Amino acid sequence: GRAGVVEAVVAAMRGHTGNEDLQLYACGAVFCICQSPETRDRAGRAGAVEALVVAMRGHTGNASLQSGALTTLYRLTRLNNTDNATRAVRAGAKNLAEAAILAHPCNKQVIEEARDFLKRLDFCVGR
Repeated sequence: GRAGVVEAVVAAMRGHTGNEDLQLYACGAVFCICQSPETRDRAGRAGAVEALVVAMRGHTGNASLQSGALTTLYRLTRLNNTDNATRAVRAGAKNLAEAAILAHPCNKQVIEEARDFLKRLDFCVGR
C-alpha cells in the first residue's frame, strides 16, 4: 500500500528545500498519492501542505513548480477539507498564490491554478 509514502516524500521535501528538481517532483508525487479523502487527510497530518508552501516560497521563479504546488494544494483541499485549507492559510499559501500570479503574468497555467486555489480557500475557510 501507500503506508508511509507521503511521510517519506514530505521528509525529503523538508530535508532538501533548496533542491528545485526534488521539490518539483515531490509536488507531483504528493498529487498522485492523494487520490482519496483518507490520503489527503494523511498528507495534511504529515505536513504536506506546509512542505508545498515552503517549496513555493523557495522557488518563486519556477513556474512549473508554482503550478504543481498549487495544483497539489488544490487537491489537498478537495471536498472542502477545511483542516488542510486552514493549514494552507496559516502557512501563507494565500499570499504565495497571489504572488505567483504577479510573478508569472503570462503563464496561463499558473494563473488558473492560483485562482482556482484561492477560490477553494475562500470557500473552505472564508479568508
